[in-house]
Amino acid sequence: MSKIFDSLKQAERAVAEPKQSGTAAATTAIEGSDQRRTRRARIQIPLLVYGYTPQGTPFLEEAYTIEINAHGALIAMKSAVLPSDRLLLTNETNERTQECTVRTVIARHGRDLEVAIAFAAPALQFWRKLSRESSQK
Repeated sequence: MSKIFDSLKQAERAVAEPKQSGTAAATTAIEGSDQRRTRRARIQIPLLVYGYTPQGTPFLEEAYTIEINAHGALIAMKSAVLPSDRLLLTNETNERTQECTVRTVIARHGRDLEVAIAFAAPALQFWRKLSRESSQK
């Protein structure tokens, strides 16, 4: 009976603590919703992004990554896109091209958007730099 009582008290404390600290609650919610399959790396890689606006107009934009992983990235861009839109990315450091799907779009500081994209299959090679040998050929 004591173990059950201790567990209930512990659960009550866990529920009460986030109410006391809004920041702790927000952090917990964000961390709890992170369901990425691979670790993210915070790195800025220049990209060319090809796609269509919601009005159907084609666009080409210079953008950059905020975070990357084998399954996608978070990129900063200005063109309006919608979740489920398909984009074509070109990594300007190695000239590789990869198709992706927009997962979420978040308006951030100024006019930039944070766009979460996902690849259909892991594409770690897309983020790799060219080796010296291959760049000399």
